[in-house]
Amino acid sequence: MTLEFANHWENLHRNKFMDVGWWQNREDLWLDLISDLQLPKEAAIIDIGAGASLLLDALIDNGFSNLSALDISSAAISRLKERLDNSPVGIKFYVGDVLEFKAHEKFQLWHDRAVFHFLLTSKEQNSYVAAAADSISANGYLVLATFAPDGPEKCSGLPVFRHSKDSLAELFSEHFNLEWASERVHLTPSGGQQNFTVCRFRRIDNTIADE
Repeated sequence: MTLEFANHWENLHRNKFMDVGWWQNREDLWLDLISDLQLPKEAAIIDIGAGASLLLDALIDNGFSNLSALDISSAAISRLKERLDNSPVGIKFYVGDVLEFKAHEKFQLWHDRAVFHFLLTSKEQNSYVAAAADSISANGYLVLATFAPDGPEKCSGLPVFRHSKDSLAELFSEHFNLEWASERVHLTPSGGQQNFTVCRFRRIDNTIADE
């Protein structure tokens, strides 16, 4: 991603933080999806584009203990650290571009609520798929949400690439199988509606495929 893109998010998180259209006071949808996976409480989970999200707080409350967060904004990560300073769980925080992310461990779950739709080119999208495939363990999960085909054309003043479940299944098909998909409506803090495509993928176990 460009320096201009990174600066955009740094300025936004320094000046607005939770005063944004994608803010959610509760993380019920994501917790339901994660609960359905029946992951062990020690499973490695990473929140991509974590921002000010309450997902980590909710995961801690539900007993998960191996958590990580990645955001391109150092301001977002600093505020997350401050908020979760007294957490009983030692969270790993990363500042950086997801397209260049090199994990130090394999994750059983990669969660991304609204980063992927900012990737406008095939090169960026393929780089993201490669980063996720490299970071997720065999048979691990990718939970991904993007604006749906009838969703907004912009977010936070930036253009987005809208996706259907079929277009996402095709983009991720080399490394992931689509297990579940749905369209959901996000209600913004101002009362607006945004249509999202939400998907759950399973990482293909290449060790079995190569046999």
